[in-house]
Amino acid sequence: MYSRDLHKKAKTLFEHLTDEIKQIKLKIDKPANDIDSLGNVMHALEEIRKKESEIELQFRPVNEMYALLDHHLADVLDKDESENNTQLKKDWEKMIEQADNVRNNLQGQQAEFKKSLIQGINFLIVDVEEFRKNFVKNGPMAPGIEPREALNRLRMFSDEYSVRKRKFDSYFAGETLFGLPH
Repeated sequence: MYSRDLHKKAKTLFEHLTDEIKQIKLKIDKPANDIDSLGNVMHALEEIRKKESEIELQFRPVNEMYALLDHHLADVLDKDESENNTQLKKDWEKMIEQADNVRNNLQGQQAEFKKSLIQGINFLIVDVEEFRKNFVKNGPMAPGIEPREALNRLRMFSDEYSVRKRKFDSYFAGETLFGLPH
């Protein structure tokens, strides 16, 4: 019974670590095409860096449990599970190596992303000013329009505002990422 409970706990911890590594790997595998995706990759790289200090403390109990099971109760473990346990640390090390490659590639593209961010911000500033002028002139408060038309205009401007708000949030995150003033 003890061996079954130990095996169950070891397997649960192992699966948790494996899933965690896969999730982080998926994040750094995504290409950084724009500011949003760059931010996601940078957050994943930061997550890896933070996790590096504690990952050995998470690996050790799993390895010790499997070593105990393998030494005393080898019949409890199937061969694949035993091999997967040794593969876990190798997968982590491969991911660290991949994260370093991604970080180096992004450093080379930093100037392009920053230039694109600044251009996007400047375009958004002009676009918002035009949007505001258009809203004042043709929005729901324009004189002489029916209430139904005012409601339709309000919905239309609300949708257009949502698009600009998403861009603003994205650029704000980009400014934070590059350390630019907001």
